[in-house]
Amino acid sequence: MSSLNLHQRRPHDPEAILKNTYFDDNGNTIYTVHTPLKLFDSTSVTTISKVVPIPSDNIIDKALPLTWRKSNLVTLPPDGDDKHPTPSHEADGDRSTFEYIAQIEWKILESSKIRFGWGQHSGREVLVKDFLRKKGWGSGGRHRVFTAEDGKEYQWRLSSGHSELVSYDALKTRIATFHPLVLFNSKKNPARLEIFPAGLHMVDEIFVTFIYIEGLLEGKEKSTWA
Repeated sequence: MSSLNLHQRRPHDPEAILKNTYFDDNGNTIYTVHTPLKLFDSTSVTTISKVVPIPSDNIIDKALPLTWRKSNLVTLPPDGDDKHPTPSHEADGDRSTFEYIAQIEWKILESSKIRFGWGQHSGREVLVKDFLRKKGWGSGGRHRVFTAEDGKEYQWRLSSGHSELVSYDALKTRIATFHPLVLFNSKKNPARLEIFPAGLHMVDEIFVTFIYIEGLLEGKEKSTWA
């Protein structure tokens, strides 16, 4: 089983982590991350969405699986535009839309929050200081530990310009790692999140926590609660 690579559509963007589209090795869009610019506001919200295919035949909303229904779906803002959404796109007779899976509400003077649209925390809002607990130190700040849906603990290890997810046990099994953009060799070394086979059962959990961790490293959150 091979790793899953999630590449950034716009790796040179100043906020490439928080405002981007992520695609796999075949060019298929997997996730979108949208963070509107809010000047003079102590709070901003990052919305993380996942591509969901919908059959092209005429099915009314109530016939769709619960996670596909309109109340859980969001649309992807066009590049460089924070105001106007785009409609779902159609390809090869199938329609794809974007399912909201989580939002991060960034705070300055208190703990940030994550609202989940999937999994065991679906519909719940959790404080980051409780969900991603501080355990240990790295050159990029405090390492973070969370309990995944499989009941196991995992640790995001932070270093300057790089983060890595490992199992929080004696084995320290590599689950995922972020390869940052290499400016002078960006074609051969583009920015990507690599999820190893040991983490393929929890891709959504990895991606949501990755966005928070890398947003933290980018300096999005300055709070002592971070």
